Amino acid sequence: MTLDFMRDEIWQQVGEPDDIDPDTDVQYGGAPLLDFAVNEDLRQVSTWKNPSTDRTIRLPEFIGEMTFQSYYETGTLTNVGTTSTVVLPTGASTVNDAYNGWIVTVGSETRFIVDYVGASLTATVTPVFGTAPAVDDTFKLAKNFNLLLASTDDLAGFHITLPASGAYHKGNMLIPLKVIDIANTKDLTKAKDTEAYSGIITQTGTPSEWLWLRNSLIFNFVPNERLWYKMEYYRLPKVLTTGTDEPDIPEFLQYGVILWGRWWGYSRQQAAPEAYSAKRDFQDFMAQRLDLYSMEYLREDDYGTLRMR
Repeated sequence: MTLDFMRDEIWQQVGEPDDIDPDTDVQYGGAPLLDFAVNEDLRQVSTWKNPSTDRTIRLPEFIGEMTFQSYYETGTLTNVGTTSTVVLPTGASTVNDAYNGWIVTVGSETRFIVDYVGASLTATVTPVFGTAPAVDDTFKLAKNFNLLLASTDDLAGFHITLPASGAYHKGNMLIPLKVIDIANTKDLTKAKDTEAYSGIITQTGTPSEWLWLRNSLIFNFVPNERLWYKMEYYRLPKVLTTGTDEPDIPEFLQYGVILWGRWWGYSRQQAAPEAYSAKRDFQDFMAQRLDLYSMEYLREDDYGTLRMR
């Protein structure tokens, strides 16, 4: 199916309403609005949760892998600081706030960075140092979090990046599924959402747990060395933009996009009985098709292990 076919089919199945005619209105209604609906329908199909089993679909086509390295830097200071600031040497980032949320250790004192001015390479810390940083003092910079950034971002070298374009770009990543410490060949535990990993963590060590929060992968310890990790993640379908674009969800599920589109169209018309019937048709279709898909890989839950049906 192409985008053009799917939006025409949705339009026809909900009674060909004039206000979303895909051929007569190309400004807001019509094709642009149906394009939005189709892409939302694709996301609904690829993340569907079976109401009977409470299990979320995990299509193998959308499970990807990537590697990244924790950031850890050591060096020697070349400028004096104050009890509340440390001036990093030349070569540090010149981007404002680049090190916010990191920890810095000068000598034996570890402090949390609350602000960073790139032009002067000055980090403000809390609590204050007992002794102001001095020239030739050794320092260490590290953090327990990794943001998901575009490869073109100014801070991409400090964090996790996905390719800038294509089916696996940043906007398509939905959520991590597994994080593996490659050096120690160990799966890190997915922490409960109640863990306070979003607070101030200054304790260093080898991370054993992770949490995904606000577009950031957070560890329970600040890594005290550079470590390589492999992350398995689930992505969303690619966005369809032109009429000839084809979805990258499996062909056997593509009609589900039409069925969800029917629900969207009837809901938009406030036709409650028809919308209810359309949603039931969609759920029945998805459950039946997945039951027939004898070699499908699913997740026991959002963060569980792979299971062969």
